[in-house]
Amino acid sequence: MRQEDIDFLIRSNIPVTKFNLDNIDKAASSRNSFQTGIASGSFNLDKNGMNDMYNYTTTLFMDGIDKKIPIRKRVFNLLEEIDEDVKDINRGISNLREESASSSVLEPALSGEIETLLIDFSDSSIVSPESEGIIIQNDLIFADATTELANKESIRLEKYNFSSLTALMRSRQAADIAKIELVSESGIGYFPEPDMDVINNDIRFRIEGESDIDISRSIDLIIDRKDSSSFNQIEILLEKAHMMSAYSSEDGEEYTLHTGKPTYVKDSTLQINPTTDRYIKLVFHKITYDNVHNGNNVYVVTINSLSLLRTTFMGTSTLITNPIETSGAYSKLAISVCDCISEGLNGEISYFISLNGQDWESIRPVNRHEGDELHKSSVININAMVENKFILLEERESIDGRDNYTLLLPEDFLRSNYLRTFANNITYSPNDWIYNRGLYSAVGILYEEKIIDFGPNEISLNGKWITGEIRLMPNIYRIEIRSDNYLNVILNRKNNITDIGNGEYAVESDDGSIRTVLDSLYPYNHKYIIEKEFDYIFEKELIEKEDYNLYNKDSGYYLSTTESYDNIIIAYRLHESNVNSIQLKAELQSGDFVTIPYIEKIIIRLA
Repeated sequence: MRQEDIDFLIRSNIPVTKFNLDNIDKAASSRNSFQTGIASGSFNLDKNGMNDMYNYTTTLFMDGIDKKIPIRKRVFNLLEEIDEDVKDINRGISNLREESASSSVLEPALSGEIETLLIDFSDSSIVSPESEGIIIQNDLIFADATTELANKESIRLEKYNFSSLTALMRSRQAADIAKIELVSESGIGYFPEPDMDVINNDIRFRIEGESDIDISRSIDLIIDRKDSSSFNQIEILLEKAHMMSAYSSEDGEEYTLHTGKPTYVKDSTLQINPTTDRYIKLVFHKITYDNVHNGNNVYVVTINSLSLLRTTFMGTSTLITNPIETSGAYSKLAISVCDCISEGLNGEISYFISLNGQDWESIRPVNRHEGDELHKSSVININAMVENKFILLEERESIDGRDNYTLLLPEDFLRSNYLRTFANNITYSPNDWIYNRGLYSAVGILYEEKIIDFGPNEISLNGKWITGEIRLMPNIYRIEIRSDNYLNVILNRKNNITDIGNGEYAVESDDGSIRTVLDSLYPYNHKYIIEKEFDYIFEKELIEKEDYNLYNKDSGYYLSTTESYDNIIIAYRLHESNVNSIQLKAELQSGDFVTIPYIEKIIIRLA
């Protein structure tokens, strides 16, 4: 018998060791005992009666199986579909939260309509061939630490033996122990000695689980490293490709996911955040079984080699996107990002923007305040030259208590992305500004850059109280003047006005006569300074959906208000040129030579 066992091991390419011979002896002993017990004739059965009982019970059993299996499969399929739908919804909610958070951060810096461009890497076509040293893994852009560009030094961790491995096969209903065995060159599986090194030793092994039901399963391989050495890469070579997820845990109970959604692996290097966790769990997702054994479905994962590595990364990788087409007369641009730095990891990533194929310009992501990034702008002015235009609405009709104005849109209006609506033009009106609690307020428009001296008393422009000589850029301003600095002296700016000096003005009336008026606040009557320097003054700005609504009817456009106004003015602006394409570049480096930098998504906002 001993020589037969040795011959069997040799034929199967299994090492001839005392451990393997003892295992064969035990198996043979069990088989002989079983065969002897059956053949001993110690009990006597009615063969025909046994066959009748077998046929009856088998018929009942198979009838139940025939009815239950289709229903069970349908239920499992529905559960899987629901699970995928829930995952899609959760991903959508996550993206919406990120975009909403980014929008709220950018609102103070940008004005007008905002267009959002979301760059993620679920579609590799966004990445330009000009990129260097980057890979896409789990919809993330990683610096590729497997290339010469990385100047890497990969160190295999110490080897882990067979006894450190456990495996489970899981479904929605249950979890069962799966079998782990080494695989000889001829494909025969066998159990090695427990202290035989497997991980980081290029040893081929496989995991098998059996079930009487054909449903999707997960096979978990758990490695107990029994140490806390740091690693940041998993190298794996499979016999057949699988979808896989990678986790780690300090205590073997609560696991951290390193791969996002399941990753397609065969001959693969997975780059993960550096970890010293003791337990590693690799989850292989199986849609169906691989073969059938004794009437059971067998799920198999064969691993030709598995290694954990610590890689030193000292290079610079460059991501360049293909041009992203857009069309709009925008004035400002900002970006927010989700990357390794956002997650508190030690990476260094610099971002650059190119508009319409021009030179790269450095940009700091919104809310990033580390190191040299503070010296970069988070909002780029991309099209400073603007022309303000106005649409005056006077033709109106009262319907159901609302004033409805006909809105005739000029052709160039469609090129604008900036729209504000004002009521009651008081530029040439003798009316006072709106008064409330000691403040007079109005909205002013300035076409050109001006330096204006407001003197020692404060005036509020767009919510900021200022004094003295101020440089104002072309813009729309919300103006507030304290009543002590407001005096309505000249009632009609259309009349010819001559500054005599010392606060006296010669004003020509409509009939040609000349009269003299005295401004007791001269030379710092804020009302007169604003009316003199600004191009237009409006009583108030209207808020869409609160003060007015825009709608179209019968191929025409209309504006309706709940209150009556003498006139409505729609202000819009045009920039000298459009932004037709945007490219983004990112330079990725490790901050500690161990962290592999990555980018998940980039949100570009234009206004």
